[in-house]
Amino acid sequence: LADVFSLYDDTLPSNRYGYTQTFDEHGNQTSYVTADGYYSSFQTFDSHGFRLSYVQFIDGNLDGTPDKVYQGTASHDSDGNLVGFDTIDENADGVVESITRYTEEYDAHGNPLRSRVVNDIDADGTPDSIYSSESSFDLHGNVLGNVIDFDFDADGVPLAGHVSDPCDGRTQ
Repeated sequence: LADVFSLYDDTLPSNRYGYTQTFDEHGNQTSYVTADGYYSSFQTFDSHGFRLSYVQFIDGNLDGTPDKVYQGTASHDSDGNLVGFDTIDENADGVVESITRYTEEYDAHGNPLRSRVVNDIDADGTPDSIYSSESSFDLHGNVLGNVIDFDFDADGVPLAGHVSDPCDGRTQ
């Protein structure tokens, strides 16, 4: 374990940080727990090494009881591409406060053609915001263009589309 030094006196260790982690037979991280108990995460994978689920616990006041719980499940197509991911954010009280759904569509070469993120901030079943992007590729898998839309109130009318320049990554 390495010492973390204070900003005021770099000769005295102000705190120690450590963690433990475990891996499955394919090298996938299945657990990660900080030594102080503040953060822990656990994941499951299928036989191909694709993540199926995760759960993360945060114990902000270090009393041994999680203050926040994040959970997610994933599914994949026959090529292993992520096609759906639901994330549930709970305040460790058993009540779902927010849900985010991710979907991605890929071409035959595994290039991500379309992505969509739908946020239901209050978990009432009605989307509150939507992000989507659509990309095109040449025969060599190079990005030819990308259009990104933000619909901040999920009313079906996105902000004007943003075109991403694949050469410099900036949106226009």
